[in-house]
Amino acid sequence: GKTTYVDQGRASHGEWSVMDDGEFSSFWPPGYRATYALRWIVEAGAVTGLSFIHEETADRFDGRYE
Repeated sequence: GKTTYVDQGRASHGEWSVMDDGEFSSFWPPGYRATYALRWIVEAGAVTGLSFIHEETADRFDGRYE
């Protein structure tokens, strides 16, 4: 898929894909590429979001559904 990140009014365009079960890849031209483990966030038996864990640094980014 395609994605756009906006920081202080400047847009950056990237690409993403789901590689294997539980793996997410992000590409931001010209040369940034990262792979993340993708996990559900579950609370009280309900899926409430997604967690992205960078495979090299173990940095974690959580996104919650609204």
